[in-house]
Amino acid sequence: MMKKGMKGIVFTVLVTLFFGMQSCGSKSIDTAVLENNHWVLTSMNGVDAKTLFEGPIPTIDFNFTDSIVYGSSGCNRYTGGFSLEKGMLRAPHMASTRMACPFENAETEFLMAFAAEEGVKVCLEKEDVLKLENGETSLVFAKGEKTEEE
Repeated sequence: MMKKGMKGIVFTVLVTLFFGMQSCGSKSIDTAVLENNHWVLTSMNGVDAKTLFEGPIPTIDFNFTDSIVYGSSGCNRYTGGFSLEKGMLRAPHMASTRMACPFENAETEFLMAFAAEEGVKVCLEKEDVLKLENGETSLVFAKGEKTEEE
């Protein structure tokens, strides 16, 4: 028989997990927050972006008027049409430059995160943290400033 205090802890953990998972995928996304900000990668699969990218850090920007997502994947630029429905971002036809990169980075893994057929789950936390997850890859972005290179 479980002690009364332990039942409370288990219940709290289960409720937190349930509502935490629910808020990410089902909560409506404020598209103005996405579009009016420049997002800079802070981590990929829990690893600090500065560890994975020796050179430029990947970014993402949204243009809802033209339904275009674009940014830097490290050494290269990417762009493509997208849709955002029910918390899922779909960008099936992304294009990218293919410049040689003098830096070690995880650019291929970053770009592959957008290739999931079912799309990428979008979570906006406190209007300053953006999470994109596809089941295999988790990308976390923070609001940032555009540099002259972008």
